[in-house]
Amino acid sequence: MDPPATQVSRDHRRHERQGAKDATYASREKALPAIAATVAGHEFKVVAGKSAAIKLNVNGLNGHVAGLVAIATDLPPNLSASSAAISDKGGEVTITLSATTEAKAASVPIRLMVLGPTLTILSPCPPPMTWPKKPRSN
Repeated sequence: MDPPATQVSRDHRRHERQGAKDATYASREKALPAIAATVAGHEFKVVAGKSAAIKLNVNGLNGHVAGLVAIATDLPPNLSASSAAISDKGGEVTITLSATTEAKAASVPIRLMVLGPTLTILSPCPPPMTWPKKPRSN
């Protein structure tokens, strides 16, 4: 008996319909690069006029080596955040939340994001299509 497959191919259902139910299927697709990020806490308190650190642990998976940056968005008024560049090997990075002296108390969710490099458009987009106007028939 063959060992069980570690990954099922997309053609699995087609092969089952053809009567090959006992066959082992292995995918030829290469795993896509990805990242895994974890946050050191679930709640962060920032007092007006002070700062607080958020620690993230970021790891590249399946050969992901592109330059990444960690940011915080959806912040309440009078609160700002630093960004943190992530090395190609990954690891721990720190984002600093800073509140102005005018910051008011708030209990809101914020969004922590790990972003990769942006796409570069190598050629300009074609101009939009314009349709010739048909002459009106009277």
